[in-house]
Amino acid sequence: MKSYLIIFICLCILSSCKKKEDAPQPVPADKLLYETTYADASWTTRSTSKSASSYNSETFRIAIDTVNWMAYELAPYYELDNMYAVQVDVKLSLTDNTKLGYAGFIYNYIDTDNYCVMQLCNNGTFFAYQVKMGTGIQLFYNTVSKDLKKGPDQTNTIAIRQGNNSQEFILNGISQGTFPFKQERGYVRVGVLATTYPSYYTPLVATFDNFVIKKIY
Repeated sequence: MKSYLIIFICLCILSSCKKKEDAPQPVPADKLLYETTYADASWTTRSTSKSASSYNSETFRIAIDTVNWMAYELAPYYELDNMYAVQVDVKLSLTDNTKLGYAGFIYNYIDTDNYCVMQLCNNGTFFAYQVKMGTGIQLFYNTVSKDLKKGPDQTNTIAIRQGNNSQEFILNGISQGTFPFKQERGYVRVGVLATTYPSYYTPLVATFDNFVIKKIY
């Protein structure tokens, strides 16, 4: 009888250990890497005949007065690896509110031939694409989202969560879904951009605030 009792106790101990090993480990919280309200004026500014980036009342602005043009600036953070989240508040102001303008993120930036773009439009749509070795690849087709505030001078908070094998797009705190994306190893950069296209062109100003980069796990 005594031997059976010892066996029973040993089995209970082994079972308890297994449950502890099998228990899911908590996912670490996102870690803040970089943030700015643009009060420190640490981003590069420039002015050309087609576009200009500048500071205005502790916000960052990109103005474009040329059709079919993309202008961007990268955050002064250089050690971003393959798992991160980026978020910013963006407002589009158009010279002609019956036309269309675009603004958002440039991310996974390696060089001018390798990067990704996610943009929203004042008509309540957004889309994403990748440029790889100079060739464009659609990631997320132009889609209407009820979670975007559309119309002139509306501020939207947009975010991307870039994992090892996926991207998640978030508009005003609401996920638009997670999609497969194989992230290359190595450091990348992120920033903000604005774009004009031939259809429905008008000069625009994109205003950005509260830019944040976090490490995700």
